[in-house]
Amino acid sequence: MKKNEKIKQIIEYLITSGKFNNYTKQDIEKSIIITLQPLDERTITNWFTLLWRLEYVIQPQCGMYSLNLSKVQLLEVKLPVEVDPKQSRLS
Repeated sequence: MKKNEKIKQIIEYLITSGKFNNYTKQDIEKSIIITLQPLDERTITNWFTLLWRLEYVIQPQCGMYSLNLSKVQLLEVKLPVEVDPKQSRLS
């Protein structure tokens, strides 16, 4: 499975978790563990870092993370709300 497909699965799990765009680091790690099991601690950290560096996950405030919607749309992930790619945040 390619990395883009794995990233897509992680993001889809986050979206269906019910906490749309308001995640803790533990929420993101949980989605990584459930999607890509079995994993060790280093792999979880590496995947979190990958999501962060590729800007799929952003940190609008300390301790809270959200999805970078313009980047996520490029993966063709179905979002619960239609989002214009030029829109920077949900109103």
